[in-house]
Amino acid sequence: MTKHGDSSSLFSEASCARPQGSVECLCMTFEDDEKRREYFLEKLRERILMREFEEYGESKQRRLKVLRLEAVRAGFKKAWQERDYATIIAVAERIPMWYDQAMTRMGDEA
Repeated sequence: MTKHGDSSSLFSEASCARPQGSVECLCMTFEDDEKRREYFLEKLRERILMREFEEYGESKQRRLKVLRLEAVRAGFKKAWQERDYATIIAVAERIPMWYDQAMTRMGDEA
């Protein structure tokens, strides 16, 4: 037991050190707590970007004047992987610079 005046052992590096080794969370194993945190922050970021992209598709505006390029890229990437060219075209019609390439791809599918 330490004396009340001896606070060095309470705040030493050894008492604050995190355990080393793998971390398991939701049936997934990560190298350490920092890797787990990075993984889930990236998943959260992707979800937020996709929600914003979906709003662009549902928008009633003729042209999107303000948009987040990162959200458009994430949404296009997902739609492209799923070969959902109709979604790309729906959003791209409001952003003319991406419209031509999407129309070309859509023509290949028909």
